[in-house]
Amino acid sequence: MKMNIVRNKRGKKAVAALLAVMIMSAPVTNVSFASEGEAGEATAPTTTEQTVSTPAPAPVKPGASSHKDNDKVHAYNAEVKEYNDSAAQYNKSVDEEYEAAVEETNRQNAIIDQHNADEQQRVNDAKERNAQAQAAADEANRIIDEENAKEKESVDQHNKSEDEKAEASKAAAEAAKKQNEEAEKHNAEVEKYKADMDKYNEDLKQYNVDLANAQKIQERYGYTVEQYNNWIERDYNGPANKSVEKNASAKEIKVSDTYIVTEAAEKSGVKVKVNIQHNFLDNNVSYTEEFEIDANDIIKVMPMTKVGESTAKGYATLYYNMGESYKMGYWMEAYSSVGSNAKYNEYGWDHGDTHEISYKDGKNHAFDKEEIFVEYNYMWKPLKTYKLFNPPVEPTMPTNPGEAKAIVEVPEIYNPVYKTFVEKEYVKAELENIKEADIWEKLPNPVKKAYISLLDYMDLFDVPAAADTKAPAEPAASAAKTVPAEKKASPAVAGATITESGMPMAAANTEAISDNEVPMTIMDSETPQAPAGAWALINLISALLTALLSLIMMARYFRARREENEETGELEERNREGALRLTSLIPAIGAIAAFILTENMANPMVLTDRWTLMMVIILAIQTGVAVLVGKKDSSNEETLENA
Repeated sequence: MKMNIVRNKRGKKAVAALLAVMIMSAPVTNVSFASEGEAGEATAPTTTEQTVSTPAPAPVKPGASSHKDNDKVHAYNAEVKEYNDSAAQYNKSVDEEYEAAVEETNRQNAIIDQHNADEQQRVNDAKERNAQAQAAADEANRIIDEENAKEKESVDQHNKSEDEKAEASKAAAEAAKKQNEEAEKHNAEVEKYKADMDKYNEDLKQYNVDLANAQKIQERYGYTVEQYNNWIERDYNGPANKSVEKNASAKEIKVSDTYIVTEAAEKSGVKVKVNIQHNFLDNNVSYTEEFEIDANDIIKVMPMTKVGESTAKGYATLYYNMGESYKMGYWMEAYSSVGSNAKYNEYGWDHGDTHEISYKDGKNHAFDKEEIFVEYNYMWKPLKTYKLFNPPVEPTMPTNPGEAKAIVEVPEIYNPVYKTFVEKEYVKAELENIKEADIWEKLPNPVKKAYISLLDYMDLFDVPAAADTKAPAEPAASAAKTVPAEKKASPAVAGATITESGMPMAAANTEAISDNEVPMTIMDSETPQAPAGAWALINLISALLTALLSLIMMARYFRARREENEETGELEERNREGALRLTSLIPAIGAIAAFILTENMANPMVLTDRWTLMMVIILAIQTGVAVLVGKKDSSNEETLENA
């Protein structure tokens, strides 16, 4: 049996205790330690089991009651003597085994001491070599610092002279640039004057046009241009522009917002089908709601204009954010129609047609179907914008700045030639990688009490105490617990007394045996039960997550199928996505099957077992498939948004 000895300090005591138990649990141990290089890897001792002679079987106390049974007593006493001799020989072999274990422990400790000394010397020598290498590197770096300081001073002096030349050249260039800037500014004004004259001529033409328009407006409407623009903006263009803003910011109205169901106190148990349609004419947009109510319930159906904006008393407009919502105008109810054979059917007006229907009063005819159909149709009301006119404003003629100025030549700036200071790199000490000393703890000497108690593979005999004549005899199992552990196992006979050394003394020959004397009891050691099986919690979680990811991907796929358009390109793309999602069923089915085949949940639970790695790999594969599907969905959504 081999075992690696732990090297960290926190495990040394645990290792020592473990080795002590190994020694005490075996009769003979041959220990050897082998160092390999600097690592100092140790090999645990090899245990060799030896057979220890055991005493003869305990004699059976005869049922003697008088002197006529003395022959049985003599025979029994002879068996007791033979049994005591066997127990003495057995105890002697136990002592020899224990003393051999103590001697072997001392030998191992001597090897450990020598190994620890060698390891510590190795570490000390390496530290000394590292200190010498570091000192040499420090001295070399000091010389490098002096050389770097001299070189830097020379480079700085040269660069300072170059800076002075560049400054003088820069001053001359800046003076020439300043003169040119003033000339360019003047020339820009000259160019601006030319452009201003062109603009003046255009403005003069526009002034003549605006003057003619103002005259026409005055003659036709009696308004000035400003009064005309205010009138058009207030009554025409303003409402049209507001319509665009309201359509752009309008929220989507759901069909379920346009009806109210009043629950009946007593239900009939008969279901009535309800179909509500909202159609936007000339736009191919329709919203349908289908559901069921009880025949005794009352439903009130209203148009979408009910939740719109009131423009006049009893009238409403609908700004509905849809494909054509940014035109100038609004939606309004065109007409509605109702189909039902209910006796209770009332019509009203609440910003549009309202219908209140219920079958609570029975049918018109015996075989009529109880159904409700309500249809609303909406038409688009466009708004128009009109042109506005500019008030006539006479332009002002610009001022002439004169002729353009000449540009002087700017001298070239001197480019300094700098020197670069290159700092010498420091010397790095080459230090050895000192491995930690492989120190071993000494092994404690075996305790004789523990050594004897741990010899599980030997047949030990416990000696029950003699029963008190005034009290009933104890059972064999409880009697065995009263014997001190440090005493060696020895048999007892009728009338025998136990000495301090643990060896019983044979009783003298007697003509009769007392009925209160306790016979020898053999205590069999119990065989520990093998540990039961277990199932791993991580395996269950991995299987469930793998199946859950597959369900999510398939659910999203079928939901998208219901919402997709009937165009060929989108159907082909969705089919390719479906094939990728179907592959997720393979890891899901594999994970569930693997868990069922490898785990038994009737056993105790543990965190991991030998199948955990396989279950985690299956989960990782399923996660990769989910990531690919997610990227594909994001790409499709971006394509739809761009479209």
